[in-house]
Amino acid sequence: MGFWTDATLQDPKRAYRFLVTIGTMENGAQWYATKVKKPSFKIGSTEHKFLNHTFHYPTRTEWEEISLTLVDPVSPDAANSTMAIIKASGYDPSLLTAASYGTTTSKSAAVSALGGIKIEQIDSLSNPIETWTLWNPFITGVNLSELSYDSDDMSTIELSFRYDWAYLETVTASAVGPITNEIVGTNATLQETTYFKP
Repeated sequence: MGFWTDATLQDPKRAYRFLVTIGTMENGAQWYATKVKKPSFKIGSTEHKFLNHTFHYPTRTEWEEISLTLVDPVSPDAANSTMAIIKASGYDPSLLTAASYGTTTSKSAAVSALGGIKIEQIDSLSNPIETWTLWNPFITGVNLSELSYDSDDMSTIELSFRYDWAYLETVTASAVGPITNEIVGTNATLQETTYFKP
């Protein structure tokens, strides 16, 4: 029976019920994150041509960048926190002198400076029902909102992130199958609550 016909069933996932946690930002940036793109990926393909036929084969899976929008409060100051993360990642042009080349960004430093990202969809009681954790995330873009005398909007910061992959944890496992192939075996049914977690 569908959720729209039975009011006693749990609500479907709602776009406005979410929490984002950025490890090293004050309070995890939870209460000033206003919008986030959930992880997504593309599966590439290659083709083989024979006479007038074309056959396609799957290749690599690549996870796409995500974006996150923060309101920029005065305390904590999101712009200040962002610049601190960038500096701790290895970018600091103030160190460049005639006698020193300063530092450059490394993946290890950039990942540890950010401290991880977790995206949780929650239910009406604020319990997590879907959790995405980014593996080795780091900042790839910072876009501070423009200023205008014509606007009463709050200032925001849009951040972009790269990561190696994301793992998913859910409360409910939904059965998929039966599947028979060289990966899962014969007549297998997949029914797990966690995918891709190391």
